[in-house]
Amino acid sequence: MIPLMRMSILTADNNPPEQKAANRRMNSTLSLQSTLRFSTFLFLTFFLVSCTSSKRNLPSPLTTYIDPDFSGASYHTVAVWFNHPALDWRKRFEGVMAAYIDSIGGKGLQSGYIASPTRTWDSAALHQAFVDKGVQAILVVEIDQTEVRQRSVPSKTVTTQNTTTSTKETPKEKSTVRAVAGIVKAVAEAVETSTTKEVETETTTETTGGYTYSEDHRRLQVALVDLSSGRKMWVTTIWQSGKIEDDIIDITIRIARQLRVDKMVG
Repeated sequence: MIPLMRMSILTADNNPPEQKAANRRMNSTLSLQSTLRFSTFLFLTFFLVSCTSSKRNLPSPLTTYIDPDFSGASYHTVAVWFNHPALDWRKRFEGVMAAYIDSIGGKGLQSGYIASPTRTWDSAALHQAFVDKGVQAILVVEIDQTEVRQRSVPSKTVTTQNTTTSTKETPKEKSTVRAVAGIVKAVAEAVETSTTKEVETETTTETTGGYTYSEDHRRLQVALVDLSSGRKMWVTTIWQSGKIEDDIIDITIRIARQLRVDKMVG
């Protein structure tokens, strides 16, 4: 029996030149496809490993409550309303939050572009503006409590010593007494040297801390409101410290992640 590889070679040898060229092109195509499949496999493996390792750094889940009347409800088109007088904070927060709603399978809209802050809205007009955009629920985020807390940084003293050793050679002098014409004369002759070591120690003391500072703390109330009934059907609370503009990404990620876990948006 002829081995399979040998049969392929023999068969190829008996083919006309046109068939040989076609076979070479086919083999080249198959080789390229195999390479692409292997590259895709490596990419997906790296991606999954990265996702697995990144889960270790995910923030802790939020504590949420779902109204029993809305058990099993899920919304696709959700408008984000950040109820804050600072328009720059509102625009940035709504934009980032809407993007994360998109990332979990929903459609996020910024309320600032639906109900423009340039107008005064009554309840009926505001409701109709959201209906016209196909909104099913509104994610309302507002700061309902702010407090200033004092933080104390304890003092810490660190002492370091740097020791430097140097070698110094000093000539020794030997006195020889000679009588020259009745006069005693001392002649100094350097005949050998002595070696001494000099040790220098430098001590540095550094003190850090020992002060207090003020830090803002805010409580954010978050609610998913059913547009047709106007009722809250999902609520949670987030505490935030420091500058809120520095934590917008973290806050919106936590909200979006919890909405996905609770299957409220999709």
